[in-house]
Amino acid sequence: MKLDANGTIVWQTTVDNGTLYQDPYAIFENSMGLFILGANSVSRSGGETWIVQLDLNGSLISNATRGTSGTNEYAYGADISGDDYIMTGSGNQSSSWDKDIYIVQDHGSGVSSWTYGDGTGTGHDEGRDVAFTADGGAIITGYTETWGAGGRDAFLLKIDSLGVVQWMEV
Repeated sequence: MKLDANGTIVWQTTVDNGTLYQDPYAIFENSMGLFILGANSVSRSGGETWIVQLDLNGSLISNATRGTSGTNEYAYGADISGDDYIMTGSGNQSSSWDKDIYIVQDHGSGVSSWTYGDGTGTGHDEGRDVAFTADGGAIITGYTETWGAGGRDAFLLKIDSLGVVQWMEV
């Protein structure tokens, strides 16, 4: 739903990809005026990150999932720079039930430029927010149960423009 400055509905759209349910977590407008929605799409076999693009009038442009069937990938935080956008969340990158940090970047085409999933941890690790940095990379914050003092500890993760980890602080 898009509202004008007075709170009047300009348009409203329902998008359904046919799965059991879809949970939206992030929405933003890019420099071309397209609206990008990040959500979790859940089917009987698991969940995937679901990325939807709408035009200025709320009409569907693209509707794609990221990740592999059987995982539970969520897009909690998102940022945009020009036509590029980046989303972070969590997913099961390995066969265990532990959640791992998940990051996806797109250059506005609706096709992922790259994805990052850290499946090395033994606990739940989750990206909660992300922001582009001046050098074209990004910084991600969230929590980890794998590294740190035990329990849930906050982390900052810096990646470059290709998704390569530069550093992590817990």
